[in-house]
Amino acid sequence: MKLVLLLLILSFVCISQIFALQVQVTTGLDVFGRQDILYPNVPYHEFGSSTSYKTAAEATYSLEVLLPLRNVLFPVHNMEIGFGTAYPTTRKLVYEYWSGDEDITYKFLPVFATFKCEIVAIDKINTNVEVLGHWGINVLESHNNGFYNDTKGTFYWAMGIGFIHDKFLIQALYQVNQASSMVDFFNTHDKIDIVDTHINVAVGVRL
Repeated sequence: MKLVLLLLILSFVCISQIFALQVQVTTGLDVFGRQDILYPNVPYHEFGSSTSYKTAAEATYSLEVLLPLRNVLFPVHNMEIGFGTAYPTTRKLVYEYWSGDEDITYKFLPVFATFKCEIVAIDKINTNVEVLGHWGINVLESHNNGFYNDTKGTFYWAMGIGFIHDKFLIQALYQVNQASSMVDFFNTHDKIDIVDTHINVAVGVRL
């Protein structure tokens, strides 16, 4: 998986150089994380039809390649569209009742299309405010085979706001990863649905 991500990053950089596109690199922290696990086939589960866990704050690194659309679609606003990927560090469920020998750890690896649209230009300080969004797919990489088995990532999306000053930016995104997995509990082997959410606060550059 790391090799695939490295190849994606190299491909993004090459494409940006060939077509004179912008490259955005950010590093940030995922906070206020929560993972909801839904049990569609286990109505007798003692916690009900779903269980929620907090997730520990962890770092995420992202790379995006952007095509500027200056006054093309809308006469008033500048826009960028493109695609990107992210590499989060391994994260852990904060589960006070977990009695296993290992922490339940995992990471989502998304690949997505993105758009950014300027909504306010503050000319006096050369700063733009923009709304941004991601839509794509993900891969769920699990590090505890005793809990998650046969994991399968599905959809990823995010919405947020950013501030860009010259080439430097800060942004905040509400991010959602969805997945499914097989889990072993109570001597059963059943499908579960996973919805993982958090706020990503990041800083970076757009070149």
